Amino acid sequence: MPNDIVEAAFKQVSENVSDRAKTRVRKNSLPTKKFYARIQRVIDEKLAKSHPSLKFTLQPNNMRVPVINTLKFVEGRVDVVPVNDFGLPTEWIHDYESADNPKLQRWARVQGRSLPPTAPGADDERSAFKREEHCVMYVPPMRELRENMYMILVMFIMPLLLVAVLGVFQCAGVFALKYTPFTCNNAIALACVGML
Repeated sequence: MPNDIVEAAFKQVSENVSDRAKTRVRKNSLPTKKFYARIQRVIDEKLAKSHPSLKFTLQPNNMRVPVINTLKFVEGRVDVVPVNDFGLPTEWIHDYESADNPKLQRWARVQGRSLPPTAPGADDERSAFKREEHCVMYVPPMRELRENMYMILVMFIMPLLLVAVLGVFQCAGVFALKYTPFTCNNAIALACVGML
């Protein structure tokens, strides 16, 4: 994939579009679908000229995630929630801010939205959902698959690394005892001698 074409498209569109079009009027909001569509159009034009057989699809995938690790876990709630251009959940079942705030609950019911259950002890400040404790960030496509592949690699590589390290120590122990008058048939003792 010619990354320089994609980077040039991002740079070209970013320079030609005002900040308001990129990030809406609201502070800390996300790039709009129009902004992504402009970038996609520029990328398609550049790829059609230089690499007609390639296709690049821009997939904006923004999620609301916790900022800190010490958040209180509420049963039945999801930590990583997909959000729209305004940073609001794409599905109202994940609108925990409205569920825990009585004023926002009334407004949501007037609009006819179904909300998730209120957090137990939502009157307590510590267990209620707080916007400050979350941020919106880009998450690459197929996040679950990437996380699972990482965990599988870690589960296979760590034992292999352990066996390789112990094998090196054991070989070092065999080599060290080869030139001494002592003999040892115990693998753990050989590994200990190799560590020395």
